[in-house]
Amino acid sequence: MANDKKYDEFETGLLEIYEHIRSKAPSEGNPGCWDLDHYKANVHLESATKGPPGRAVYRLTVTPEMQNTLGSLHGGCAATIIDNLTSTILMAVSRPGMFQYGGVSRNLNVTYLRPLPLNTELRLICEVVQMGRRLALIKAEMRRVDDDSLCVVGDHQKANMDPEANQKL
Repeated sequence: MANDKKYDEFETGLLEIYEHIRSKAPSEGNPGCWDLDHYKANVHLESATKGPPGRAVYRLTVTPEMQNTLGSLHGGCAATIIDNLTSTILMAVSRPGMFQYGGVSRNLNVTYLRPLPLNTELRLICEVVQMGRRLALIKAEMRRVDDDSLCVVGDHQKANMDPEANQKL
């Protein structure tokens, strides 16, 4: 996420969480886990607010590794991006015992409205709709940067798996 933007305290904390998650991505000598190449896609934080509602806006570019056979963003890749980055904002607004570790996906609903062709720059807007002790809902929108057209929408439901605030892992 290299850019010259100055971040406030909340955005800096969100970036630290994002960098931790990105450090787990596959690399030479580290098979990692299923993920997208955040570096090639030039994923960077555009803005974030703790809220409520907690909100983060990211920008990234569709790369060849992310495309389907028709030359646009693959649906599975779009779902992975939404999964990863909605989880990041949830962790950023977490409290002790409530989603500090991101929880697990309970349901991820993704609706594809328009294609995002190769090399398209897109904006992903993530917003925490509801966060309780056990469940959370985060919504996401993928929009083209050039014309702001809505291309993909997602609803991500998460279940909290954190130990109680006064328990140890």
